[in-house]
Amino acid sequence: MRITDVVLRDGLQDEPVIVSTVDKVRIAQALVAAGVREIEAASFVSAKLVPQMADAQDVLAALPERPDVRISGIALNLRGALRARDCRLDELRMVVSASEGHSAANAGRSTEKALDEIAQAVVEFSASPVTLVGAVATAFVCPYDGVLPVDRLVRVVRRLYDAGLRRLSLADTLGTATPDQVRASVSAVRDAVPDAQISLHLHNTAGQHCPQWTPYWTSE
Repeated sequence: MRITDVVLRDGLQDEPVIVSTVDKVRIAQALVAAGVREIEAASFVSAKLVPQMADAQDVLAALPERPDVRISGIALNLRGALRARDCRLDELRMVVSASEGHSAANAGRSTEKALDEIAQAVVEFSASPVTLVGAVATAFVCPYDGVLPVDRLVRVVRRLYDAGLRRLSLADTLGTATPDQVRASVSAVRDAVPDAQISLHLHNTAGQHCPQWTPYWTSE
């Protein structure tokens, strides 16, 4: 089992304060000292909407190089991916919302448009050492559309796979999916793309109010 720590990205992006680049690097160093070997360190999104991630390139440039530590980031569109292409990254997670409601609110585009941009990113990264990962948000439950039908998730996953992505991540964005939902969906995805590597990004908010999430889209 491989575990990726996401505190530098998912943990800091909704904080009301801006953590300095220096302190982010210190956090990364502490994680490595604690034994963490996979770190999601940055998000290549709008600095106006998510100012906590405005220094993504600086953070990655400042992280010490260690061959035993894998560093990843995320992008929601081709523009973000191109910003990340020349950074010191081992992998970049290209995010697409499986549900239309979340895609419109979070990324300002349809799921199909997001999938088209990911396909373009695969072409752009064909000569890059950075591994692209297809990351599916709202893979189980959407705050707007409700429970995601399994067949819709499979269609999105197939599009990512057909674009050339062999590593896929399924996210319970709200943390409200039941174990049975996750099992059924993961099973269907495995049947659809049996040779793909599947990972999960899970939250546990059962019995609590869902955490606030920040839309990443900007029309700039």
